[in-house]
Amino acid sequence: MIRIDAIGLANEPMDMRAGIETALARVIAVFGAATAAATCLIT
Repeated sequence: MIRIDAIGLANEPMDMRAGIETALARVIAVFGAATAAATCLIT
């Protein structure tokens, strides 16, 4: 069973051509940290 601790919702589009590192940097900037689960969802 997968336990959901938090749900994040995007409120603006992001240029996916920027790459994984840029997407992860945005997650960290917005939420303050990135968990292993969040990085799995980004990739």
